[in-house]
Amino acid sequence: MSRKAKIRSPDQGGHIVGHRFMLDQGDVNMFPQNGNFNMSAFKTLENDYARFTKQGHTVDFSHVLGDVDSQGRPGSVGVKYKVVDTTGKVIQSFSKKFVNEAGQVYTRKAGK
Repeated sequence: MSRKAKIRSPDQGGHIVGHRFMLDQGDVNMFPQNGNFNMSAFKTLENDYARFTKQGHTVDFSHVLGDVDSQGRPGSVGVKYKVVDTTGKVIQSFSKKFVNEAGQVYTRKAGK
């Protein structure tokens, strides 16, 4: 997490890319993330990534922090991903700009 970014209640230090997908990168991979968003919608999203990779698929994704305030806290997280099977066919795709606040919803995608 940038040393300039200030965590506010009820924020947590959230990973841009989950630790289970990329070993510890320190502060560069952290940002002030609303705790509810981190433990609900964002966690469900990462669980989909894990499930798809466990099924043998490739997940290409990007997470873009946006709307950064004067304290260094991002107000949004843009998410894009596509799931590619072993033949190179895209079997799932998703794109959404989440607000870094409680109440964000990501619905688990059906596996294929």
